[in-house]
Amino acid sequence: MLQPKFHDRGGAGGDVRFRLGYAELLTPHYVSKPWGRRPLSDDPSGGQLIGEIVYRVPDVGLTIKWLQTSKPLSVQVHPQGAGRKDEWWYVVETQAEAYIDLGLKEPLARTKIAEAARNGSLPSLLNRITPVVGCSYFIRAGTIHALGPGLTVLEVQGMSDVTYRLFDYGRDRALHLAEALFEARTETGSVEVMPDGLASFTITRFDVEIDSRVTVISDRACLAIVSGEGIVDNQAFAADQCWFAHGPMSLHAKKQTCIILVEPRNASQTRLNLAGASKLTRPSRFA
Repeated sequence: MLQPKFHDRGGAGGDVRFRLGYAELLTPHYVSKPWGRRPLSDDPSGGQLIGEIVYRVPDVGLTIKWLQTSKPLSVQVHPQGAGRKDEWWYVVETQAEAYIDLGLKEPLARTKIAEAARNGSLPSLLNRITPVVGCSYFIRAGTIHALGPGLTVLEVQGMSDVTYRLFDYGRDRALHLAEALFEARTETGSVEVMPDGLASFTITRFDVEIDSRVTVISDRACLAIVSGEGIVDNQAFAADQCWFAHGPMSLHAKKQTCIILVEPRNASQTRLNLAGASKLTRPSRFA
């Protein structure tokens, strides 16, 4: 683990010695999936069809993934009770065929959902959305959902890995109809774009323009670099990386940069020092 640093800053009252935090680049884990896409040529996977680039951050109880799809994913449900799993998606890239299935078109009895899962008609009963780059979606535990093809999505979730498949487009993988039907929300609701008060995490997005600087003051947080490059805590950062951050640190954007800052709900609220950063797009915090 990197050690905290100190930095001397001049001021009207003389040098002021203040404590800086640290940032640590997290190691990605590459996971092949039947619906994945071929990754970048320098990817250590050896050219397999990678579906997930996974960053696990047990220090803050979070898992962050980049998902890249070429086929529809399974229609699935996550538990509402023990092992509760809420998710949040941020759309990074779309292709012409891209879509997201999120919730039901209309309220259905569990018996009807089960019948549709068995006969293959379940996708036609789901609320289909045409996603746009920069949009976000909160998947409340129990919501029936699936990603379509042609997407790159940043996904945030807790550490729970419990997933129940309702329908899998004929792939030779186990389904979990009883568990999924027990946990599924059978009512309809409005599409939510940010985590609710029951989610274990909060989200802040901020954009930094070329050659702008910002000081991030966080308790424990993850910085997901959606686009751009620059310097954080005297280390180079680039797109598609994930960093663990603790304490105050300086960030300098060398290119237009979009960052998703993720924190556990019980952490102290992150502050962003905007002083002197005239080119900084003011952040939006959602909880």
